[in-house]
Amino acid sequence: MKKILTAITILLIISPLAGCKLRKDNPQNIDREAAIKVGGILIMTGKGSNWGVQALRGAQIANEEIGSSLSLIVEDSQYDTKLALSAFEKLTSVDHVDGIVSMGSGMTLAIAPKLEDKKVIAINAGAVSPKLSGASKYLFNIVPLSTQDSKFIADQAYQKLDYRRVAMISSNDEASAGATQVFQEEFTKLGGVISADEKFLSTDNDYRTYLLKTQKENPDAIFTVGTSLGAVIKQAREMGIKQPFISNSPFELPDNITQGGQAVEGVVYSNMKLEEDSPEFQTFQKKYRDKFKTEPSLYSYTAYDCVKLLYAYLSDCKKDLECVRNKLLTNRFSGLTSNNIIFDEKGEIQSAMQLKTVKDGQFVKYEE
Repeated sequence: MKKILTAITILLIISPLAGCKLRKDNPQNIDREAAIKVGGILIMTGKGSNWGVQALRGAQIANEEIGSSLSLIVEDSQYDTKLALSAFEKLTSVDHVDGIVSMGSGMTLAIAPKLEDKKVIAINAGAVSPKLSGASKYLFNIVPLSTQDSKFIADQAYQKLDYRRVAMISSNDEASAGATQVFQEEFTKLGGVISADEKFLSTDNDYRTYLLKTQKENPDAIFTVGTSLGAVIKQAREMGIKQPFISNSPFELPDNITQGGQAVEGVVYSNMKLEEDSPEFQTFQKKYRDKFKTEPSLYSYTAYDCVKLLYAYLSDCKKDLECVRNKLLTNRFSGLTSNNIIFDEKGEIQSAMQLKTVKDGQFVKYEE
């Protein structure tokens, strides 16, 4: 029975708090008359669910701010491409959503070829595979892909942190494969050496065999990306591995601090420069903390911006697909992740990047 239940896609309906009433003929409380419908294909259970929960919460706050003119219908991909495709089919053929928020590289790549046929815009809130660049004329990536993110951390590792030999350990998934490939290409181009490249399975809980192989090569630092990084680094420190760890944007997840504790102190990673000093950003943070009793993370901000962006352009364009696409390519939208959100013809956003680190259990700007 448990296996059957976990195979079922979970439908989450996020409704505004005000005026929310269940109807007997509509037990899931979907607002069928809402002007705009946005679907979400997020990772709500299984490995990677910590990212999905953060994204869902950000999207929920956006939905509450917009009100009853928006229905947000969220499906759980469980980090599975087949379930993501089933969710996409349901959202487009049954719910008739006007736009989609996605995350997960494998899942977003799976739905990309179907966007044109279904005539729907998708904005990727948290997938970084380089293959997403130009994957569909109707796919836009609000997060920097590995071509930008991993290139930045590779350059900083060599030029600023002065590392010359780096070992890599990552989860065996599409996003991590892209991140490590770009990192290796850039780091070796600068003159650095990749001393090891170890990949663990998403089902693994013991990473010591992989860590021993990286330690054996005596690197200056270890580049680690993927899922369960707090647990990976904690096991490394318990084994006596003292090399510094570096990572990319998805590392900024509260669960990594919860899992890793003191072990993740000092981890340096690349991240988007967010609009942290803006009143809107600070208001969002307060709402998030008050509502969920925890700190937001990168995907809380990106999912919030995705919902706000889709709602604004779909409303302005009266749901005309080409009008929305043109606005994404030519207009500059002010959000939490940037006050200048605009995409190129390949659907990429060019974000200002920065180094961040973990200090006293908090994600903060890196300072030498």
